[in-house]
Amino acid sequence: MTDTASTPPSRGSVHLRASWWWSRHDDLANLELADIFARHGHPCADMADPEVLDASLRAAVQNDDALAELAEWIETTSTRRGGSGIQNLRHSIGGFTDYLARKLDEKPMTAKTLRECAQQIGFTNDTIREGSHLPELAHPDEEMTELLRRYNEVCGAILVAAATEE
Repeated sequence: MTDTASTPPSRGSVHLRASWWWSRHDDLANLELADIFARHGHPCADMADPEVLDASLRAAVQNDDALAELAEWIETTSTRRGGSGIQNLRHSIGGFTDYLARKLDEKPMTAKTLRECAQQIGFTNDTIREGSHLPELAHPDEEMTELLRRYNEVCGAILVAAATEE
């Protein structure tokens, strides 16, 4: 039997996994990732740019100390997010709400439009429910609270529109 506990993670694996967790848009985790880059001399000029991030990751995984710290960051981020790959809703719920608001503004409100809205609401509600344990939903800040309030307001308006169409 081989002892795998002391086997360091591969550079490629850490690169891919760190990139994937970065793409979940967890603001706290991504600030920690930027700190790791800076501590090891690979500052990332734009954490929102996938190409810039990828270049920083490629450079950082070549440093054994940074590689170990990145592997630890991956495990910490995964644990904090409960292993959930759901992206931070702060970055998507506004788009979901805008889509629903545009549908609500369509005149006349057709049965097809109402079905499309119901599908989007169902998807969004499932995502919120699945992510309810995530930090951004378990302890929402003002911005997240406002996004959720606006989403609920638009959903309510769609319910009213559906009731008047029947």
